Amino acid sequence: MTAVARFVKAVGLAGDLKVELLCDGPDRLRGLSDIWIGRSAESAFPAKISEVRVQGNGVLVRIESWRDRSKSEQHRGAFIFVQEADTVRPKRGTVRIDDLIGCEVKSEDGIPLGVIREVYSLPGGDAWGVWTGSQEVLVPAVKHWIRSVDIKRRRVVVARTEGLFE
Repeated sequence: MTAVARFVKAVGLAGDLKVELLCDGPDRLRGLSDIWIGRSAESAFPAKISEVRVQGNGVLVRIESWRDRSKSEQHRGAFIFVQEADTVRPKRGTVRIDDLIGCEVKSEDGIPLGVIREVYSLPGGDAWGVWTGSQEVLVPAVKHWIRSVDIKRRRVVVARTEGLFE
């Protein structure tokens, strides 16, 4: 399964959920009939979206069978997953966030640096959270830093910059 959104917080008494999109936009969620909700794909359970709306700078989702805020609060931090058959292939030169998570990161000279554990959408652009074993290092997701991405081999090569991974 593929994650398309993450629940950030419950909003309102009816249990609407503010979500962080991991896909192209709210229209992607509107087109889904069957979804799965969980903290991982293995623990996800089936559900249906009854409404998706944009409010201010956020996207709100209502789950069909959830009628109150307490149910939504229980699932804060969980993901909305779709089956692989319902995924959209990324455009040429781009990768899906869930494909990056777990990729090994190496320097240009082959030194292992860590594993991508998170992708952050920041005002200045995306950054990849690389866990080194003792700390998280944010690597800007731009051509200057990212030398290659090989999803099949689960490997990313980044420019070696003095002080970044020390």
